[in-house]
Amino acid sequence: MTGEYKDIAQLLYKLRKEKRMSQMVLADKSGYTPAYISKVENGIKVPTMTAAEDLFGALGYKIKFVVELEAEK
Repeated sequence: MTGEYKDIAQLLYKLRKEKRMSQMVLADKSGYTPAYISKVENGIKVPTMTAAEDLFGALGYKIKFVVELEAEK
């Protein structure tokens, strides 16, 4: 896995934890399974742009915010 995907995986995990949200709750809000979310957070799966928008959106973030956070690194 390349660095940028690893960063997205870590960011998803970090933001989810900051919101004190379980993978189950994120799954309910985003429409994805807890297993899929776990695979994304662990870098096993790379989310499509649509999936990333859905997952970060369920956390209350727009994908533009996520891209800007990554650009600041």
